[in-house]
Amino acid sequence: MIFLKKILIFLSILPLALPQEIFDPDTFPRPLIIEINEPHLKEVQLQCTSWRVAVEANNLSPWKKIPEECGDYVREYMTHKGYEIDLQRVCNEAGIYARSVNMSGDGKIAWIFDVDETLLSNLPYYADRGYGLEIFDSTKFDEWVEMGMAPAIDSSLKVYEEVLSLEFKVILLTGRSERHRSITIDNLLQAGFRDWDKLILR
Repeated sequence: MIFLKKILIFLSILPLALPQEIFDPDTFPRPLIIEINEPHLKEVQLQCTSWRVAVEANNLSPWKKIPEECGDYVREYMTHKGYEIDLQRVCNEAGIYARSVNMSGDGKIAWIFDVDETLLSNLPYYADRGYGLEIFDSTKFDEWVEMGMAPAIDSSLKVYEEVLSLEFKVILLTGRSERHRSITIDNLLQAGFRDWDKLILR
């Protein structure tokens, strides 16, 4: 969604083919600029940004779906550079922290990763459902899980590999049910994750 502050319509007429003696500049329209302000679009963007920040800060009452007017805003964020940049920033910070840990060498220092939306992306699932415009349906989500097609979040995979190289024990924690253990393992391996110590399901 592109929020336009102004639409500029520029009209000009160049008297290239007119004889000089009949050209009267006062008879021709000068360049015309029409400004069309769209304050309602700016207001929607501000409202949706405010809503997103409140959600991320956990300052919002329980909600079941994103506001209708924020559908385009969320889609734009998730499918363009904003979401990717946010992921990279968080993962860069995680990498800095991992490298700062004084490893004792006793094998008792563990790093815990969540699975969904941390290692594996469910963006294809949510793309088909308006990026949150539909109320979450656990049955449909389980059907998606059982397909085993969730791709890796690239920046998280890099952190995962770095954590392994630093010799952390890796524990995976997920809200998925135990009956999805096998397909979750297959999905993780297919996406490039390996050598974890424990996978804890619900």
